[in-house]
Amino acid sequence: GMRPDEVRDIILDGLRGGGWANVRASNLRPAKFGDAPALRFDLDLDNPSGLIYRGLVTAAEHQGRLTLLVWIAPAEHYYGRDIEAVTQMYDSVRFVK
Repeated sequence: GMRPDEVRDIILDGLRGGGWANVRASNLRPAKFGDAPALRFDLDLDNPSGLIYRGLVTAAEHQGRLTLLVWIAPAEHYYGRDIEAVTQMYDSVRFVK
């Protein structure tokens, strides 16, 4: 029952609480998690040692529970290498009964 920006902000707060620095989200957009409506956004963040990371988050509420897919990778090499494969994987995820 939360707005997409509220869900995003809770996730960002959790990452900050987990020790990540300079946590920022961009490109908040609708998505699908199988047949369930979802949201997706991009991440930019730094680990405690200052290494720059990027990521992708998909979130959906299903049967009263919030389900998250969070992928984070070093921005310098792995993010660019793997983002297309991760996006395709996220697009194929479905809830099962």
